[in-house]
Amino acid sequence: MSELQLGLVVIAAVILVAVLAYNKYEQIRLRRRTQAAFGSTHSDVLLADAVPSAGVEGLTSFETAPVDTRVEHTLGDYVVETKPEAPSDPTGFIEPISSRQQAVSLRYAALDARIDFVVGFDLPRPISGEEIARHAHAALDPGLRKPVHWEGYDSSGKTWLAIQPQHRYEQVRVGLQLVDRSGPVDEDEIAVFMTGLQELALALAAQLEVTDVDAAKEAALGLDVFCADHDIQIGLSVLGREGLTLAGTKIRALAESNGCVLAKDGRFHKLNEHGVSIYTLGNTEPMPFHPETLKSLSTRGVSLTLDVPR
Repeated sequence: MSELQLGLVVIAAVILVAVLAYNKYEQIRLRRRTQAAFGSTHSDVLLADAVPSAGVEGLTSFETAPVDTRVEHTLGDYVVETKPEAPSDPTGFIEPISSRQQAVSLRYAALDARIDFVVGFDLPRPISGEEIARHAHAALDPGLRKPVHWEGYDSSGKTWLAIQPQHRYEQVRVGLQLVDRSGPVDEDEIAVFMTGLQELALALAAQLEVTDVDAAKEAALGLDVFCADHDIQIGLSVLGREGLTLAGTKIRALAESNGCVLAKDGRFHKLNEHGVSIYTLGNTEPMPFHPETLKSLSTRGVSLTLDVPR
């Protein structure tokens, strides 16, 4: 090997070492900056000892919003399924609002003909919200997939508000939400909804005020396109470091201690005071969470999902 070749080899080696050293320096500097911005002095609770689980507080058998609170729609409502004077469900399951939520309450959101298929009731006499809820539970089909919301007319304030159990009403109205994450409402679901409302009207001896069904279907299609263009989700995945896995029992304990409840969609939901899902916690792997499989589940990570409409 000539001196020129030897010199070139030495120069190449020096350059390679310099590049590796620079990359290592940048990696250390980036790690320090990241730890300074996002680091925590707490231990990794998912990989540490199990944390005692805590129940979800503040749930009542008649879930309605305060009378002075306006509740808006969401694309995916979830409510806790409760029964009067019944023990809580040990599985921690909640059910979508389309299930028999009317068994104990009349779900509230400010109704709008642009968002809901709205039907009004003129009652022959003042009827308590509790009685209306009981008859609604018996009449409405539990298979409705779209959220159903109710309002009662407060004659003193001359405004539509959440239906209170002890308050008496001469006018109420109900809305079938036109769109959710599964798409627009279809003609069959509107027909099932109307059949239940006709039974309810007979039970209450009430007069129905029905809006245009065809117009509602067209509005649902347009609203679905609008939501698809303007609704987004933010996801954050948390993975076990260096190939370690997260135990299902610890995931559940931490989720429940932070006020989350497990839904039938296989995800933990953090609910606000109105029973609406704020964010969800799911498995990064294909298997959804379930009370039985969580006991033996071991997963690579979890994902937090937050809806952020633009």
